[in-house]
Amino acid sequence: MAKGKNELNIDAVQKKLNAPASKKFWSKVFATLPTEKTKIIEKLLKTQNLNCHIFEGSVAFRMGKSSIKTIPGYPSGFKSGFSANSNAKDVFESSSYTAFNNVNKQNFVQIAAFYFLYKDPKRVKTESDKTEAAEGEQIALTKTKLTALLKDSKQINLKIGNEQYTVDNFEQVSTRSKTDAYFSLQRKPVVFLSLKKGKAAGDFQQYGGLMDLGIRGENYDGFPDIVEFRNHIDNMFSAFGLKRKNGKYDFNDLKIGSYFGFYLSNTTTACKAIFGKDFGLTNFGLDNCHAAVDGDLSFKRVGKQLNTYELDGEYHITLNPYTYSNRISSFKPDEIYRPVLFVQKSESQGLNQLGYLNARFNIWPNNKVATKGRENLDEIISAVKSKNKKAIYDLKNKYVKTINI
Repeated sequence: MAKGKNELNIDAVQKKLNAPASKKFWSKVFATLPTEKTKIIEKLLKTQNLNCHIFEGSVAFRMGKSSIKTIPGYPSGFKSGFSANSNAKDVFESSSYTAFNNVNKQNFVQIAAFYFLYKDPKRVKTESDKTEAAEGEQIALTKTKLTALLKDSKQINLKIGNEQYTVDNFEQVSTRSKTDAYFSLQRKPVVFLSLKKGKAAGDFQQYGGLMDLGIRGENYDGFPDIVEFRNHIDNMFSAFGLKRKNGKYDFNDLKIGSYFGFYLSNTTTACKAIFGKDFGLTNFGLDNCHAAVDGDLSFKRVGKQLNTYELDGEYHITLNPYTYSNRISSFKPDEIYRPVLFVQKSESQGLNQLGYLNARFNIWPNNKVATKGRENLDEIISAVKSKNKKAIYDLKNKYVKTINI
């Protein structure tokens, strides 16, 4: 079954949960939860506009399209994937829920989903995630193409950069990592890929977040681009006359819709954003991809070589420079695929990142949204540098909630 195709029947789940045996079981599970976990679930339930989304391969709690990143122990969002070879139907329509007798990090998110099903079922959404569905379509199509190529041989050779790999299968990754799928040989992963797909080149929302750079908390040492970006944001808050709160600037002082972008020009940082936080290691892996593919994958025959193909993407393929012998110097992404560090106000989530309050950071391709974010910041940088009081006042009026004259 392709990832993203959700066959869960929510009516069947609720019918099962209303059975006396199920009610007795879940009442015991909820009653024996540690106090801190009970408080988390109750806080989620009291948060307006927050919903529980059950996808084919995972559960996620969201405010609109935004993940909930304020829960301790879940920095990338209050979400979890199902175990290998399991899907939503297997978990929520299971003949037995005994797997939830013991609470762990993964199933706690699913327990919270069951809690919502009992307390406020209208806020539980069963749907197919568009991103996951697109990935599922890419994977299914690639499997079909590969099967056709394998018709006359058991293996093919894939040329990626200056490297060549022998493969015989294409598989989806079930864990949360930069890699979405990989080519394998005798079930051993060989070529790791990050998959993106929109309606046009660069028309995907983001490469990832700070976790993809390996950044946790406020430790961004070794990332000069981030230091420079923060300096510009600090200068903006200072020029607007806004004060720190407990030592941190607060994006809630800005109007809804305030967002700013900045190129990640440092090659290592840019590559971590595209290929994964382990970029630079000699071995490729789940968080150090061979390539990022935009659109459906294609195989191009290499000259007259038998069973040898070069991998490409419908719109584009960005290759990890370590697939070339000259490595870093070979990394020259097309303009639209240049990574842009993007910050926006996160009032509804209350997310605090990189030393700011109510701020959410992501890394986008240089598409229209990211370009507008860069233009917003460039305008501020120019005004602050020139010390143009009129320009600063106009920008303050544009971005700050209220102006104190």
